[in-house]
Amino acid sequence: MDKRSPIWKHFTVCEDDNSKASCALCKSLISRGGVSAKNYTTSAMNNHLQYKHPDEYKAMKLTASAKLESVPRDTDTARTQPTLAEFAAKRKTWTIDSVEATRVHEAIGRMIAVDVQPYSVVEDVGFKGVVGTLEPRYVLPSRKFFSTKIIPEMYETTRARVQSEVDHAKSVCLTADTWTAQNTTQSFFSLTAHWVTDDFKRRSSVLQCQLFEGAHTGIRLANALMEMLRSWSIENKVHVMLRDSGANMVKAMRDADLTHASCFAHTLQLSLHDAILAQQSVADLMKDSRKLVGHFKHSSSATSRLHDIQKEIGLPVHQLLQDVATRWNSSYLMLNRLSEQKRAVSLYLTECSDDKTVGLTSHQWTLMARVVKLLRPFEQLTREISSADACLSVVLPAVQAILLFLQNDACDTGLKKTVEEIIAALKKRFTPLFTEPIYAVTTALDPRFKLTYTADDEQRIKVKSDVLTAALTCATPPSSSVHDDRAAGGTNDDDDACEPPRKKEKLDADVDFWVSWDSSHAQDQQSQQSDVLSLTDLAEAELAKYMAAPCQPRASDPLTWWRDNAARFPLLSVAARRYLAAPATSVPSERLFSSAGDISDDKRTCLLAENLERLVFLKANLM
Repeated sequence: MDKRSPIWKHFTVCEDDNSKASCALCKSLISRGGVSAKNYTTSAMNNHLQYKHPDEYKAMKLTASAKLESVPRDTDTARTQPTLAEFAAKRKTWTIDSVEATRVHEAIGRMIAVDVQPYSVVEDVGFKGVVGTLEPRYVLPSRKFFSTKIIPEMYETTRARVQSEVDHAKSVCLTADTWTAQNTTQSFFSLTAHWVTDDFKRRSSVLQCQLFEGAHTGIRLANALMEMLRSWSIENKVHVMLRDSGANMVKAMRDADLTHASCFAHTLQLSLHDAILAQQSVADLMKDSRKLVGHFKHSSSATSRLHDIQKEIGLPVHQLLQDVATRWNSSYLMLNRLSEQKRAVSLYLTECSDDKTVGLTSHQWTLMARVVKLLRPFEQLTREISSADACLSVVLPAVQAILLFLQNDACDTGLKKTVEEIIAALKKRFTPLFTEPIYAVTTALDPRFKLTYTADDEQRIKVKSDVLTAALTCATPPSSSVHDDRAAGGTNDDDDACEPPRKKEKLDADVDFWVSWDSSHAQDQQSQQSDVLSLTDLAEAELAKYMAAPCQPRASDPLTWWRDNAARFPLLSVAARRYLAAPATSVPSERLFSSAGDISDDKRTCLLAENLERLVFLKANLM
């Protein structure tokens, strides 16, 4: 409702004197009742309009009355005091199953799952105080209420939503891995799903983090995996499974008869692990660097003095990083941080350290700078392939790019043996991938790469053949369904229309005068059918047109390109939707276990495995 007086429709404030208003009807100047804003009134203007312009005055009053009558009488503006019933309702506590209380239950349950809070948070004094201040009518239930009712109900609701999304996917790509909780020594088997929607949007969900008891043999892992696939009704929709290079996981995929691929990051780590330590000087550098970092990690006074030195000489106040043996990039990060803090560390060792065994020689500092420079591209590659949008199609081009860098750019003679060992390790582990159809087809269907990674015409012909087969397989429905329909006695008008007409019984020409006519037109029909392009011809034409188009920039999104060009390539786009859904690594499962580690902390040593799975599932799928 407009709070400005309607009188101002007929008056305007004078620009040269704010204490007067000009009448829009007769241009008379009317005083506003004072010389300052706090004394201004509209009485003089109302009187002027009433006596000098009575018609306009009556119209203004009628308009104001109509606006007042249009305001509902039950609004807050029409009633300033609540009724006794309303007042009592505001004081009455909510029942535990009321709509209002249920809404708060679910909000707290979501907070527990998403923020990785223990169930005991609902018994904390501070949390109770916050809830009581925000809503006195809400009675906070016990931790058991949330662990046995709210979280299970949220899990079932979220699982149904994820199941619906997975059901709509034409095919899914999976990642799987195993993990052992440190505080309970329980083992878990993870499963994450990845797919591309009809409008070429990438989707992913955590499906399970299931308790896995007993020996981690290939056959037991395969049985557990197939049980999980059947529980989600996706046993016939799996395109490819990403797993680590463990022998038991490889055997599990073979026993389950699933197409599988090795985690790129894991294979890269294996290639670098032994190669980095092949040169004795590098191995000694890693050992002495760990000892140096450990000195600061175990001494608060040493760390405090190091920070003071960093401030004095203008270096970033950063902690030194210790590496983890199972992660090569942590070794890079340790050396890179030490190289950054070389001046500060050297000054500290000069003035503070009495232990002469802690420290690095000038040769080791020089070698460290070379190693950091050599490993920096691998760290960049690891970050790229571990992103949520990374696709299996980047593996082969990335391997080629790294090999070119090592052969052409990394020509540091001080690390010649290390570079040679890395090249040999990369070729040993990644060369076989260039002949595997799953990698070849996925890379060829990526508009950024296509056939750029192929070495010769023979390989290009082979890849094109694999892409053509993939396109036809994705576009052609399973032939078994047709046979099943016929076996069940069903009919199909389209199939009947495509079948050649049955031969008529041979009759005498004098009896059946249509014989010659039928024979002539049957030959014409066969001739016309031979002129129609087959599905294979269409796929070949699409493939030729696709390969002739220029490659897209490497930083572009391949799914966006396919979404915009799906109409031009109807057969290839179906295959692209299937193949480009595959991630490059099994990092999604490792991220899942990072969340599981946060949940299964020292405050939750008694957390049941089924509750851990629910919380992990909700955290991943509610974010």
